[in-house]
Amino acid sequence: MEELSTQRKKCSKLLHEGRFEEALRCFDKVLEIDPHDRIAWVNKGSSLICLHRREEALRCYDKVLEIDPYDTRIWREKGALLSLMHRQEEAKKCYNEALRCFDAELEISPYNASLWREKGALLSLMHRQEEAKKCYNEATKIEIIDNHIRDLTRKG
Repeated sequence: MEELSTQRKKCSKLLHEGRFEEALRCFDKVLEIDPHDRIAWVNKGSSLICLHRREEALRCYDKVLEIDPYDTRIWREKGALLSLMHRQEEAKKCYNEALRCFDAELEISPYNASLWREKGALLSLMHRQEEAKKCYNEATKIEIIDNHIRDLTRKG
């Protein structure tokens, strides 16, 4: 397993250095060892996007969603990619799925300001400004309360 961890780090380094072809081959090696490696699929998709190989990147996102169908970030990224490819109806379905995932997450963690902000950003991307504004306001309320509690704790 340590070898796999080392390989993953090498792949990520290649990706961040902009060596996308090499990163792609590297992630393929990781996926040969562990075909359920969610992060490797995500990063392989990112490498493919950087190489303008969008259809292949979509297949990587589909693999991620087979592994974790509640991955809000991937639903959102897949939607954005489909939108870039002028496939608006498919993009809209992905964005709606991302919203469904956000709602499920917020049901579990209703006081997570970060989740509220991310949902707001997605709604804004979908041109649903009033709903986005409500999410941003909710995030701000949570952050104000959190800051107040932190201040009281420091003083106390």
